[in-house]
Amino acid sequence: MNYKKIYLAANAMEAHLIQGLLERESIEINLSGEGLSIATGGLPTDVIHVEILVEEEKYAEALE
Repeated sequence: MNYKKIYLAANAMEAHLIQGLLERESIEINLSGEGLSIATGGLPTDVIHVEILVEEEKYAEALE
C-alpha cells in the first residue's frame, strides 16, 4: 500500500483527534512520528510533529 501525508499534527493528541474523525468516516490512517511526540524531553519543538498518512485511494476523501 502507498500512503500520502494529509496533515502534520502539532502533537500526538491532535493526531489522535484527527484519527478519530477520519475513522468515523471509515478512513484508516497511519501515524508517523508519534513516538517522538511522546518522548519530547529536550527535543526541539519543530521535530515533534506527527504525520497523518492515508492510503492513496482514500486521499481525496480524507481531505474533504
